[in-house]
Amino acid sequence: MPNKTNSIRLQSVPHQNSTLSSYSLKKVNEIILKLSEDFPEESKVLTDFYVSYVIHIMGYRHGETKAFSSTVTCLQKSLLLRRKYINSDLNDELVSKQLEPKHIFWCEKNDSEGRPILLIRPSKMNLSVYNRHSYLLACLKTFEEGLQRMAPNVVAFSIFIDTTSIQFSHIDISFLLKIGNLITNLYPERLHRIYFGPNSWKIGLSWTILCLFLPNQLKSAIAVVQDPKVMLAKLIKTEDTIPSYWGVK
Repeated sequence: MPNKTNSIRLQSVPHQNSTLSSYSLKKVNEIILKLSEDFPEESKVLTDFYVSYVIHIMGYRHGETKAFSSTVTCLQKSLLLRRKYINSDLNDELVSKQLEPKHIFWCEKNDSEGRPILLIRPSKMNLSVYNRHSYLLACLKTFEEGLQRMAPNVVAFSIFIDTTSIQFSHIDISFLLKIGNLITNLYPERLHRIYFGPNSWKIGLSWTILCLFLPNQLKSAIAVVQDPKVMLAKLIKTEDTIPSYWGVK
């Protein structure tokens, strides 16, 4: 299982809100120009801070000499996936029904670094209308809404999963593997953390299977928490133990 945590992970790369140097800005502009020629419809997602952030992480992960080429390859893959998945199908009626009743929604408050927090309560989903592909598109539609919520100098979001009352019927391993790989490749370096809890034997068994196939960088971003509501309150620095918009009493 992932390590238990009661604190927010700090990135081992330059702060997401840092100011770009003239050299960094030049490299960023080179990448944006190169990618915008092939993907003009996606230029809005290639912000200065986001591309700079990816360059820093690629340099940290692959070495400074490969930071530029690794960033281009990473973002090219992401933009190709956007062409495949981020389209008019996201507004299909069946896609919208997957989110009813409301069990996936963005927190009213961001974390202390300004990152949006996506709240997910699987036990509240309507399994009678569940369709794996449509549910995948519904999640991607929600992620896209999260990108729109970000300030210009914020590049990542977190996901908070409340596993209270979860049953095996709510755990689709094939779906989780698919969405896990898509988050990694469609939204490279956008995911700060996935928090989930409380832990249970059902979660432990599912994790044992998932960890065999999930990308390492995604697994490293996952943390189990004992009390999701208390941890959420710490993340958004609220005095309320259970925020009202969590949807429970």
